[in-house]
Parts: sequence; C-alpha cells; structure tokens
Amino acid sequence: MRSNYLEVEEFPYAFFNATIERVETVAAGMFRVTAQGVLNIHGVEREMDVPCDVSERGEGYRVRCTFNTRLSDFDIKIPRLMFLKLANEVRLELDFTVQPAPDF
Repeated sequence: MRSNYLEVEEFPYAFFNATIERVETVAAGMFRVTAQGVLNIHGVEREMDVPCDVSERGEGYRVRCTFNTRLSDFDIKIPRLMFLKLANEVRLELDFTVQPAPDF
C-alpha cells in the first residue's frame, strides 16, 4: 500500500501552507480558526479551508485540525482488488504545538 499507491519514497511529506482567515473566541484561551491555503499531497496542490481548534499552552498554542479529503483529488489511485478496500475519502487529523522562537 505505502509503496504501490501512496509512493512514500517519492512523496514522503505532505505540506499545508496557509494563513489564518477567521478567528472566533470559543472560551477564555480557546479559539476556532479557519486556515486558508494550499495542501500538497503526493506532489499535487489543492486549495483548502481547514477549521482548527486552538488553545493556549504555556507561552504558545496547541492546534488541532480535522478535515476530510479525497485521495483521487491528489492523483492517488485507489486499489480495486476485492480483498483490499481503501476509501477514496480519508479523514486527516493534525495535532501540533507552536511556540515563540527564542531570542538570539
């Protein structure tokens, strides 16, 4: 699967370059944002709006994003073998932290 369809040797990373377009305060120290940008998977770029939950964490923030996308939108072939089933639509979940860069 990883070699034949996802081709991870040729495309080991996915990228999402975005800017925050909307910010909504949910509670003290918690926000709902929409990141608007370009998602690059398998060497194919698609514009996306991605909703994210952001919460304060120390001096930085924890960011969690969940969204669906279709493998076919990124030229990833879906295997058609009867014993191997792969959905075209997949759910992506991102969970990361951001912190201020140290002063040099």
